[in-house]
Amino acid sequence: MTTIKSLIEDNTLLDPITEEKVSHFQTYLLEWFEREGRHDLPWKPQPHLSEKINLYRIWISEIMLQQTQVVTVLPYFDRFMTAFPTPEALAAAPEEAVLKLWQGLGYYTRARNLHAASLQLVTQFQGTIPPDFAAIRSLKGIGDTTANAILAQGFNLPYAILDGNVRRVLSRIVGMTAPRKELDKRLIPISELFLCRQNPADYTQAIMDFGATLCKLKPACERCFMREDCSAFQHKKVLEIPAKALKKSMPIESCAILIFEDDDHILLEKRPEKGIWGGLYSLPELMIKGRNARSKNSPLLSEITLDAIEKRENISHFRHQFTHYTLEASIFRAPLSSLLTLSPHLKNALPPNVALIPKDEVLRLPKPKPIADLLTDYLQPLIPQTR
Repeated sequence: MTTIKSLIEDNTLLDPITEEKVSHFQTYLLEWFEREGRHDLPWKPQPHLSEKINLYRIWISEIMLQQTQVVTVLPYFDRFMTAFPTPEALAAAPEEAVLKLWQGLGYYTRARNLHAASLQLVTQFQGTIPPDFAAIRSLKGIGDTTANAILAQGFNLPYAILDGNVRRVLSRIVGMTAPRKELDKRLIPISELFLCRQNPADYTQAIMDFGATLCKLKPACERCFMREDCSAFQHKKVLEIPAKALKKSMPIESCAILIFEDDDHILLEKRPEKGIWGGLYSLPELMIKGRNARSKNSPLLSEITLDAIEKRENISHFRHQFTHYTLEASIFRAPLSSLLTLSPHLKNALPPNVALIPKDEVLRLPKPKPIADLLTDYLQPLIPQTR
Protein backbone atom coordinates (compact mmCIF):
# COMPACT_ATOMS: atom_id res chain seq x y z
CA MET A 1 0.00 0.00 0.00
CA THR A 2 1.23 3.48 -0.87
CA THR A 3 0.84 6.13 1.79
CA ILE A 4 -0.42 9.44 0.45
CA LYS A 5 2.00 11.96 1.87
CA SER A 6 2.00 15.71 2.35
CA LEU A 7 -1.75 15.77 2.80
CA ILE A 8 -1.92 16.73 6.47
CA GLU A 9 0.38 16.33 9.43
CA ASP A 10 0.70 12.71 10.42
CA ASN A 11 0.07 13.39 14.10
CA THR A 12 -3.55 14.36 13.42
CA LEU A 13 -4.43 10.93 12.00
CA LEU A 14 -4.89 7.60 13.72
CA ASP A 15 -3.71 5.82 10.54
CA PRO A 16 -2.10 6.88 7.25
CA ILE A 17 -4.43 7.55 4.35
CA THR A 18 -3.80 4.95 1.65
CA GLU A 19 -4.84 4.66 -1.98
CA GLU A 20 -6.60 1.44 -1.05
CA LYS A 21 -8.69 3.19 1.62
CA VAL A 22 -9.73 5.92 -0.82
CA SER A 23 -10.59 3.38 -3.52
CA HIS A 24 -12.57 1.20 -1.11
CA PHE A 25 -14.54 4.15 0.18
CA GLN A 26 -15.51 5.38 -3.28
CA THR A 27 -16.49 1.91 -4.50
CA TYR A 28 -18.37 0.75 -1.41
CA LEU A 29 -20.11 4.11 -0.95
CA LEU A 30 -21.49 4.17 -4.50
CA GLU A 31 -22.55 0.52 -4.29
CA TRP A 32 -24.37 1.25 -1.05
CA PHE A 33 -25.96 4.36 -2.54
CA GLU A 34 -27.25 2.37 -5.50
CA ARG A 35 -28.95 -0.07 -3.10
CA GLU A 36 -30.04 2.16 -0.23
CA GLY A 37 -29.57 5.81 -1.14
CA ARG A 38 -32.36 8.38 -1.09
CA HIS A 39 -33.16 8.42 -4.81
CA ASP A 40 -36.65 9.87 -4.41
CA LEU A 41 -35.75 13.32 -3.07
CA PRO A 42 -37.83 15.86 -5.01
CA TRP A 43 -34.86 18.06 -5.93
CA LYS A 44 -33.08 15.25 -7.74
CA PRO A 45 -32.89 16.13 -11.47
CA GLN A 46 -36.06 15.05 -13.27
CA PRO A 47 -35.96 14.05 -16.97
CA HIS A 48 -39.23 15.85 -17.73
CA LEU A 49 -37.86 19.17 -16.43
CA SER A 50 -35.43 21.46 -18.21
CA GLU A 51 -31.83 21.74 -17.04
CA LYS A 52 -32.59 25.31 -15.95
CA ILE A 53 -35.41 24.20 -13.63
CA ASN A 54 -33.49 21.19 -12.29
CA LEU A 55 -30.59 23.48 -11.36
CA TYR A 56 -32.98 25.94 -9.74
CA ARG A 57 -34.53 23.18 -7.63
CA ILE A 58 -31.11 21.92 -6.54
CA TRP A 59 -30.15 25.45 -5.50
CA ILE A 60 -33.34 25.99 -3.48
CA SER A 61 -32.87 22.64 -1.73
CA GLU A 62 -29.26 23.39 -0.83
CA ILE A 63 -30.24 26.67 0.81
CA MET A 64 -33.11 25.05 2.71
CA LEU A 65 -30.89 22.19 3.87
CA GLN A 66 -28.36 24.49 5.52
CA GLN A 67 -28.52 23.55 9.22
CA THR A 68 -31.89 21.85 8.59
CA GLN A 69 -32.74 18.15 8.24
CA VAL A 70 -34.23 16.65 5.08
CA VAL A 71 -37.42 15.53 6.83
CA THR A 72 -38.08 19.12 7.91
CA VAL A 73 -37.30 20.59 4.50
CA LEU A 74 -39.50 18.30 2.37
CA PRO A 75 -42.91 19.97 2.93
CA TYR A 76 -41.38 23.45 2.71
CA PHE A 77 -39.67 22.59 -0.57
CA ASP A 78 -42.91 21.33 -2.11
CA ARG A 79 -44.83 24.46 -1.09
CA PHE A 80 -42.01 26.71 -2.26
CA MET A 81 -41.85 25.07 -5.68
CA THR A 82 -45.60 25.32 -6.08
CA ALA A 83 -45.52 29.04 -5.31
CA PHE A 84 -42.26 29.85 -7.13
CA PRO A 85 -41.68 27.19 -9.83
CA THR A 86 -39.07 29.24 -11.70
CA PRO A 87 -36.31 31.73 -10.85
CA GLU A 88 -38.38 34.42 -12.55
CA ALA A 89 -41.37 33.68 -10.32
CA LEU A 90 -39.22 33.94 -7.21
CA ALA A 91 -37.57 37.17 -8.36
CA ALA A 92 -40.96 38.74 -9.12
CA ALA A 93 -42.47 37.84 -5.74
CA PRO A 94 -42.64 40.32 -2.86
CA GLU A 95 -40.14 39.52 -0.11
CA GLU A 96 -43.02 39.16 2.35
CA ALA A 97 -44.48 36.33 0.27
CA VAL A 98 -41.13 34.52 0.36
CA LEU A 99 -40.80 35.01 4.13
CA LYS A 100 -44.35 33.78 4.69
CA LEU A 101 -43.59 30.48 2.93
CA TRP A 102 -40.35 30.22 4.91
CA GLN A 103 -42.19 30.74 8.21
CA GLY A 104 -41.19 28.01 10.67
CA LEU A 105 -38.06 26.91 8.79
CA GLY A 106 -35.88 29.34 10.73
CA TYR A 107 -32.67 31.18 9.80
CA TYR A 108 -34.72 33.72 7.87
CA THR A 109 -31.67 35.43 6.41
CA ARG A 110 -31.56 32.44 4.05
CA ALA A 111 -34.95 33.39 2.63
CA ARG A 112 -34.05 37.05 2.16
CA ASN A 113 -30.74 36.12 0.55
CA LEU A 114 -32.48 33.60 -1.69
CA HIS A 115 -34.90 36.24 -2.90
CA ALA A 116 -32.07 38.71 -3.53
CA ALA A 117 -30.04 36.03 -5.33
CA SER A 118 -32.97 35.20 -7.60
CA LEU A 119 -32.96 38.83 -8.75
CA GLN A 120 -29.23 38.52 -9.45
CA LEU A 121 -29.78 35.28 -11.33
CA VAL A 122 -32.49 36.74 -13.55
CA THR A 123 -30.74 40.04 -14.29
CA GLN A 124 -27.16 38.78 -14.62
CA PHE A 125 -27.50 35.20 -15.87
CA GLN A 126 -30.86 35.12 -17.71
CA GLY A 127 -32.32 32.99 -14.92
CA THR A 128 -29.99 30.03 -15.50
CA ILE A 129 -27.33 28.94 -13.01
CA PRO A 130 -24.01 28.81 -14.90
CA PRO A 131 -21.44 25.99 -14.52
CA ASP A 132 -18.93 28.39 -13.02
CA PHE A 133 -17.80 28.47 -9.40
CA ALA A 134 -17.09 32.21 -9.25
CA ALA A 135 -20.45 33.07 -10.83
CA ILE A 136 -22.42 30.81 -8.47
CA ARG A 137 -20.39 32.01 -5.50
CA SER A 138 -21.32 35.60 -6.38
CA LEU A 139 -25.01 34.92 -5.71
CA LYS A 140 -26.09 36.23 -2.32
CA GLY A 141 -26.16 33.62 0.44
CA ILE A 142 -24.04 31.04 -1.40
CA GLY A 143 -20.79 29.91 0.20
CA ASP A 144 -18.13 27.48 -0.98
CA THR A 145 -19.88 24.27 0.07
CA THR A 146 -23.23 25.30 -1.44
CA ALA A 147 -21.55 26.36 -4.69
CA ASN A 148 -19.66 23.07 -4.82
CA ALA A 149 -22.82 21.07 -4.13
CA ILE A 150 -24.65 22.80 -7.01
CA LEU A 151 -21.75 22.17 -9.39
CA ALA A 152 -21.40 18.53 -8.35
CA GLN A 153 -25.08 17.62 -8.33
CA GLY A 154 -26.30 19.94 -11.06
CA PHE A 155 -23.46 19.62 -13.56
CA ASN A 156 -21.68 16.41 -12.41
CA LEU A 157 -18.48 18.41 -12.01
CA PRO A 158 -15.72 17.34 -9.56
CA TYR A 159 -16.27 19.79 -6.71
CA ALA A 160 -16.02 18.44 -3.16
CA ILE A 161 -18.36 19.52 -0.38
CA LEU A 162 -17.71 19.75 3.34
CA ASP A 163 -20.96 20.08 5.25
CA GLY A 164 -21.70 18.68 8.70
CA ASN A 165 -22.41 15.15 7.49
CA VAL A 166 -19.31 14.98 5.29
CA ARG A 167 -17.14 16.44 8.04
CA ARG A 168 -18.27 13.68 10.41
CA VAL A 169 -17.91 10.86 7.85
CA LEU A 170 -14.43 11.75 6.63
CA SER A 171 -13.13 12.50 10.12
CA ARG A 172 -14.07 8.99 11.21
CA ILE A 173 -12.85 7.24 8.06
CA VAL A 174 -9.38 8.78 8.26
CA GLY A 175 -9.25 9.00 12.06
CA MET A 176 -8.92 12.78 12.23
CA THR A 177 -8.10 13.79 15.80
CA ALA A 178 -7.42 17.48 15.18
CA PRO A 179 -9.28 19.94 17.41
CA ARG A 180 -12.55 21.32 16.10
CA LYS A 181 -11.15 24.71 15.12
CA GLU A 182 -8.63 23.01 12.78
CA LEU A 183 -10.97 20.44 11.26
CA ASP A 184 -12.13 22.20 8.11
CA LYS A 185 -8.65 23.39 7.16
CA ARG A 186 -7.37 19.82 7.38
CA LEU A 187 -10.43 18.14 5.87
CA ILE A 188 -10.72 20.25 2.71
CA PRO A 189 -7.82 18.49 0.92
CA ILE A 190 -9.08 15.15 2.23
CA SER A 191 -12.57 15.78 0.87
CA GLU A 192 -11.02 16.55 -2.53
CA LEU A 193 -8.91 13.41 -2.36
CA PHE A 194 -11.86 11.12 -1.59
CA LEU A 195 -14.16 12.69 -4.21
CA CYS A 196 -15.07 10.25 -6.99
CA ARG A 197 -14.22 12.30 -10.07
CA GLN A 198 -15.88 9.84 -12.43
CA ASN A 199 -19.29 10.35 -10.81
CA PRO A 200 -19.28 13.41 -8.53
CA ALA A 201 -23.08 13.88 -8.62
CA ASP A 202 -23.90 10.46 -7.15
CA TYR A 203 -20.87 10.55 -4.85
CA THR A 204 -21.95 13.89 -3.36
CA GLN A 205 -25.49 12.70 -2.66
CA ALA A 206 -24.16 9.36 -1.43
CA ILE A 207 -21.78 10.77 1.18
CA MET A 208 -24.52 13.11 2.47
CA ASP A 209 -26.97 10.20 2.67
CA PHE A 210 -24.36 8.04 4.40
CA GLY A 211 -23.78 10.72 7.03
CA ALA A 212 -27.50 11.25 7.53
CA THR A 213 -28.54 7.60 7.82
CA LEU A 214 -25.60 5.43 8.97
CA CYS A 215 -22.66 7.55 10.11
CA LYS A 216 -24.80 9.75 12.35
CA LEU A 217 -23.82 11.32 15.66
CA LYS A 218 -24.83 7.95 17.13
CA PRO A 219 -23.72 5.76 14.24
CA ALA A 220 -25.00 2.36 13.13
CA CYS A 221 -21.53 0.84 12.88
CA GLU A 222 -22.92 -2.71 12.98
CA ARG A 223 -24.49 -2.08 9.54
CA CYS A 224 -21.67 -0.02 8.04
CA PHE A 225 -19.85 -1.18 4.89
CA MET A 226 -16.68 0.71 5.89
CA ARG A 227 -16.01 -0.86 9.29
CA GLU A 228 -12.85 -2.61 8.17
CA ASP A 229 -11.45 0.58 6.65
CA CYS A 230 -12.74 3.07 9.23
CA SER A 231 -9.91 4.25 11.46
CA ALA A 232 -12.25 5.56 14.16
CA PHE A 233 -14.05 2.20 14.35
CA GLN A 234 -10.85 0.17 14.38
CA HIS A 235 -9.44 2.31 17.19
CA LYS A 236 -12.76 2.32 19.10
CA LYS A 237 -13.01 6.10 18.93
CA VAL A 238 -16.14 6.56 16.81
CA LEU A 239 -17.99 8.60 19.42
CA GLU A 240 -14.93 10.78 20.06
CA ILE A 241 -14.44 11.73 16.40
CA PRO A 242 -14.78 14.36 15.10
CA ALA A 243 -13.69 16.52 18.00
CA LYS A 244 -16.60 18.42 19.47
CA ALA A 245 -16.69 22.15 20.00
CA LEU A 246 -16.42 23.22 23.60
CA LYS A 247 -19.88 23.65 25.07
CA LYS A 248 -20.69 27.14 26.23
CA SER A 249 -23.22 27.86 28.91
CA MET A 250 -26.52 28.86 27.35
CA PRO A 251 -27.69 32.18 28.79
CA ILE A 252 -31.37 32.74 29.50
CA GLU A 253 -33.03 35.99 28.52
CA SER A 254 -36.51 37.00 29.66
CA CYS A 255 -38.93 39.35 28.00
CA ALA A 256 -42.52 40.51 27.99
CA ILE A 257 -44.32 40.32 24.65
CA LEU A 258 -47.25 42.71 24.30
CA ILE A 259 -50.47 42.25 22.35
CA PHE A 260 -51.82 45.79 22.04
CA GLU A 261 -55.30 45.64 20.49
CA ASP A 262 -58.58 47.38 19.95
CA ASP A 263 -61.77 45.69 18.81
CA ASP A 264 -60.56 45.15 15.25
CA HIS A 265 -56.77 45.54 15.16
CA ILE A 266 -53.51 44.28 16.64
CA LEU A 267 -50.34 46.36 16.69
CA LEU A 268 -47.40 44.68 14.92
CA GLU A 269 -43.93 45.89 14.14
CA LYS A 270 -41.64 44.79 11.34
CA ARG A 271 -38.26 43.86 12.74
CA PRO A 272 -35.02 45.28 11.31
CA GLU A 273 -33.43 43.32 8.46
CA LYS A 274 -30.39 42.49 10.57
CA GLY A 275 -30.76 40.53 13.78
CA ILE A 276 -33.07 37.89 15.19
CA TRP A 277 -36.26 37.39 13.15
CA GLY A 278 -35.05 40.03 10.69
CA GLY A 279 -37.67 41.33 8.28
CA LEU A 280 -40.56 39.51 9.98
CA TYR A 281 -43.62 40.94 11.68
CA SER A 282 -43.70 40.50 15.43
CA LEU A 283 -45.19 41.90 18.61
CA PRO A 284 -43.50 44.62 20.69
CA GLU A 285 -41.06 43.32 23.32
CA LEU A 286 -39.81 44.57 26.66
CA MET A 287 -36.67 42.81 27.86
CA ILE A 288 -36.74 41.89 31.53
CA LYS A 289 -33.46 40.00 31.91
CA GLY A 290 -30.48 39.61 29.64
CA ARG A 291 -27.30 41.27 28.42
CA ASN A 292 -27.96 44.84 27.28
CA ALA A 293 -31.62 44.20 28.00
CA ARG A 294 -32.68 47.82 27.71
CA SER A 295 -31.16 48.22 24.25
CA LYS A 296 -33.10 45.18 23.03
CA ASN A 297 -36.50 46.70 23.80
CA SER A 298 -38.74 47.44 20.85
CA PRO A 299 -38.07 51.08 19.88
CA LEU A 300 -41.79 51.64 20.32
CA LEU A 301 -41.44 50.83 24.03
CA SER A 302 -38.00 52.32 24.68
CA GLU A 303 -39.31 54.77 27.30
CA ILE A 304 -41.98 52.49 28.80
CA THR A 305 -41.86 50.00 31.66
CA LEU A 306 -44.11 46.98 31.98
CA ASP A 307 -45.58 48.24 35.26
CA ALA A 308 -46.69 51.45 33.56
CA ILE A 309 -48.94 49.63 31.08
CA GLU A 310 -52.46 49.79 32.46
CA LYS A 311 -55.02 47.00 32.20
CA ARG A 312 -52.40 44.51 31.05
CA GLU A 313 -53.22 40.84 31.49
CA ASN A 314 -50.71 37.99 31.54
CA ILE A 315 -52.27 35.35 29.27
CA SER A 316 -49.51 32.83 28.52
CA HIS A 317 -45.80 32.22 28.16
CA PHE A 318 -43.40 30.30 25.95
CA ARG A 319 -39.79 29.20 25.90
CA HIS A 320 -37.82 29.34 22.64
CA GLN A 321 -34.33 28.04 21.95
CA PHE A 322 -32.09 30.18 19.77
CA THR A 323 -28.61 29.12 18.67
CA HIS A 324 -26.82 31.05 21.40
CA TYR A 325 -29.42 31.65 24.10
CA THR A 326 -32.81 30.64 25.46
CA LEU A 327 -35.68 33.12 25.45
CA GLU A 328 -38.37 32.94 28.11
CA ALA A 329 -41.32 35.09 27.12
CA SER A 330 -44.35 36.14 29.14
CA ILE A 331 -47.28 37.20 26.98
CA PHE A 332 -49.45 40.14 27.98
CA ARG A 333 -52.44 41.66 26.28
CA ALA A 334 -53.47 45.25 26.85
CA PRO A 335 -55.84 47.72 25.23
CA LEU A 336 -54.25 49.86 22.56
CA SER A 337 -55.47 52.88 24.50
CA SER A 338 -53.03 52.06 27.32
CA LEU A 339 -50.10 52.45 24.91
CA LEU A 340 -51.51 55.67 23.46
CA THR A 341 -51.90 57.08 26.96
CA LEU A 342 -48.20 56.48 27.65
CA SER A 343 -47.11 57.67 24.19
CA PRO A 344 -49.68 60.22 23.03
CA HIS A 345 -47.58 61.17 19.98
CA LEU A 346 -48.52 57.79 18.47
CA LYS A 347 -52.08 59.04 18.03
CA ASN A 348 -50.87 61.24 15.19
CA ALA A 349 -48.56 58.81 13.39
CA LEU A 350 -47.02 55.41 13.99
CA PRO A 351 -43.35 54.77 13.18
CA PRO A 352 -42.72 53.43 9.63
CA ASN A 353 -42.10 49.88 10.86
CA VAL A 354 -45.24 49.76 13.04
CA ALA A 355 -48.80 49.17 11.85
CA LEU A 356 -52.26 48.43 13.16
CA ILE A 357 -53.23 45.25 11.32
CA PRO A 358 -56.86 44.11 11.02
CA LYS A 359 -57.26 40.93 13.04
CA ASP A 360 -58.48 38.97 10.03
CA GLU A 361 -55.24 39.81 8.18
CA VAL A 362 -52.70 39.23 10.96
CA LEU A 363 -52.17 35.54 10.23
CA ARG A 364 -51.36 36.20 6.57
CA LEU A 365 -48.19 38.15 7.36
CA PRO A 366 -44.76 36.47 7.73
CA LYS A 367 -43.92 36.03 11.41
CA PRO A 368 -41.45 34.06 13.55
CA LYS A 369 -42.90 30.65 14.34
CA PRO A 370 -43.32 31.27 18.11
CA ILE A 371 -45.21 34.50 17.37
CA ALA A 372 -47.22 32.87 14.58
CA ASP A 373 -48.24 30.03 16.90
CA LEU A 374 -49.10 32.48 19.67
CA LEU A 375 -51.27 34.66 17.44
CA THR A 376 -52.94 31.68 15.81
CA ASP A 377 -54.02 30.39 19.21
CA TYR A 378 -55.07 33.87 20.28
CA LEU A 379 -57.02 34.82 17.17
CA GLN A 380 -58.60 31.58 16.00
CA PRO A 381 -61.51 31.75 18.46
CA LEU A 382 -62.16 35.32 17.30
CA ILE A 383 -61.86 34.72 13.56
CA PRO A 384 -62.54 31.03 12.91
CA GLN A 385 -62.79 31.68 9.18
CA THR A 386 -59.08 32.59 8.95
CA ARG A 387 -57.04 29.93 7.21
